[in-house]
Amino acid sequence: MTVLNRMAVALAADSAVTFSTFANGHLQRTYASGANKIFQLSTTAPIGVMLFNNAALQDVPWELIVKSFRTSLGSDVKNSVQEYADALSEFVRANMDLFPPAHREKHFKQLAARSFFYLLKKAQSEKPVLANAGDASVQQAAIADFLASEIATNAAKPLSPTFVDADVAKAKADHAGWLAQEIATYLAGAPQLQHLAAVIPTQGFAELAIESLYRFYEVNFNSDYTGIVVAGFGEKDYFPAYSELRYYGFLLDRLIVEHVESKAINHDVEAVIEAFAKKSMVDTFLSGFAPEVWSTVNGLFRVHVNQLVSGLNLAPATAATVPTLIATAEGEFAKAWSAQVWETHYAPLNSVISGLPPNEMAELAETLVMLESLKEKVTQRTQSVGGPVDVAVITKSEGLVWIKRKHYFSPELNPRYFVRQSQ
Repeated sequence: MTVLNRMAVALAADSAVTFSTFANGHLQRTYASGANKIFQLSTTAPIGVMLFNNAALQDVPWELIVKSFRTSLGSDVKNSVQEYADALSEFVRANMDLFPPAHREKHFKQLAARSFFYLLKKAQSEKPVLANAGDASVQQAAIADFLASEIATNAAKPLSPTFVDADVAKAKADHAGWLAQEIATYLAGAPQLQHLAAVIPTQGFAELAIESLYRFYEVNFNSDYTGIVVAGFGEKDYFPAYSELRYYGFLLDRLIVEHVESKAINHDVEAVIEAFAKKSMVDTFLSGFAPEVWSTVNGLFRVHVNQLVSGLNLAPATAATVPTLIATAEGEFAKAWSAQVWETHYAPLNSVISGLPPNEMAELAETLVMLESLKEKVTQRTQSVGGPVDVAVITKSEGLVWIKRKHYFSPELNPRYFVRQSQ
């Protein structure tokens, strides 16, 4: 949760995080409720970072990554928040100690295997003839048709700017042989799939899996990403800003990191409040109605107008124009009532937030996180929100100041820790 006005940035985060591992062809997630999700990104500059979703980047904890970057940054300062975000990305990309080549290759192989399993499941879904043993020639034709279709799908999907064609070609040349052998071994060893061992061209399927991994990496990472929010002030910033990024991980030597959005306070934008990951309660707080109300109201408007019209005895020429008229009326209705909500709820709220002092900004951010946690606890019973809430405020002059912060140890028993921190 971030709350920004011209004075400060308030960051608040719960302690629930996800750890993801890949085993036996399946993505496995475990949850923890004592994680740190807010960190000081520099020892000297007013800049911080907050994470959500996954607490590790391909098995390396983000807490370790951020603190290592902070040490590496030293007293260096950047002119803008985006420059800090870019520097963090470059630190991760170039760090061969945290992410050595063998580690990157191990995770590439796991992702390539995941891509194969995804394609195999898709082939069996689209071609039911592959589900059980049968006519080999018919099944070979089905596989050939599936491969041709997927190759065409890949050709129509442009590569992300992260990659170039040479990356895909090299990955195929270096790893398709290994993956083909793994596919053959897997098919031969799975009783329910042994009939496919003789009809699936393992080399072609392996090359398709690697190509698809690069073209559709979001599918193969299966939402296994870390959201990173870098927030605060650059050296030349008078007003705060934040930059949101999404880290998926490495495909060999390429780091997949996407810039989602950036927002900044300026002379025209006086306040910003933004939630990340779970945000339904925040959207309700900001808009004055729950997100599902939008579709419900507009849907009921459409239903009742159609019922009204159906009861009228309209001439054929007039009836032909009714769908267009209803669509136009629905759009105008939605625009009118949402504008009314904006004027009566959001605009005054935004004005209030713009004038909040830093301590009240922190209280607001914490309260919204706790509301989201409470909603999840009593409605969905998920493990993705919960635990103690950490709160920090960043100002241009004071830097990052902790309002609430948990420790995994008792401060009273560890005075030397605080002595070391002060040195």
